[in-house]
Amino acid sequence: MSTGNTEPLIDARIFINGCDLSGQANEISMAADREALDKTSFRSDGWKEVRGGLAKAAISVSGMVEMGAAGTVDFDAWARLGGIDPWSIGPDDAVAGNLAYVTRVLRGQYKTLGKVGDLNPWAADCMSSWPVAQGVFLAGPGTALASDGVSSAFQLGALAAGQRLYATLHVLSVTGAAPTLDVTITSDNVEAFTGSPETRCTFTQATAVDGEAVRSSAGPHTDDWYRAEWNLSEVGDESFLVAIAVGIF
Repeated sequence: MSTGNTEPLIDARIFINGCDLSGQANEISMAADREALDKTSFRSDGWKEVRGGLAKAAISVSGMVEMGAAGTVDFDAWARLGGIDPWSIGPDDAVAGNLAYVTRVLRGQYKTLGKVGDLNPWAADCMSSWPVAQGVFLAGPGTALASDGVSSAFQLGALAAGQRLYATLHVLSVTGAAPTLDVTITSDNVEAFTGSPETRCTFTQATAVDGEAVRSSAGPHTDDWYRAEWNLSEVGDESFLVAIAVGIF
């Protein structure tokens, strides 16, 4: 797994719903925290005692925006303001095996327009609607999906009791007369998937630019290898540009 955590942020990738924000953004930040609940009593020896309460994450992103056209930040932000959407972030390019953070977010705020003569700025703030899960990209938009296939398998670990596998699918472009795409996330206890593979997550069949976040049933389970599998309609001219990521929390 490539983390990029000792390198400058040069090629961070940012996907929300069916939009690739990466080429229109130059700043991204994510902050996760858990509420501290006071349980101090007379028997606390004069020290405050706290316990962890509700957790949340906030994501902020900004950059320079192209206006209006489908596929731009401006079009997507207005169309989805107030919506709950899948979000995938990576500090390095979105290639299979690179670090990814996945979640669902509320599209809470969008800002644009600035001073005369400046490049048109934009900024958006989102709040998590699911936990933020750390994992990897299973597929990226470098090569379109044009036939049935599977991703490489990656060893993320088994699920402990109460943990889930979280997965995101971002369909960034679609071509073909009658395109359909079915994607599942499967697991096994061997890298070659020659054990007893199981389907952990199933996405809604995709036919257009869109995105979805799904999650598995809660663990435990002992499988520790994961991969994406996809099937396309059989017309022969279909093609999907996608980003697929998974993580555990």
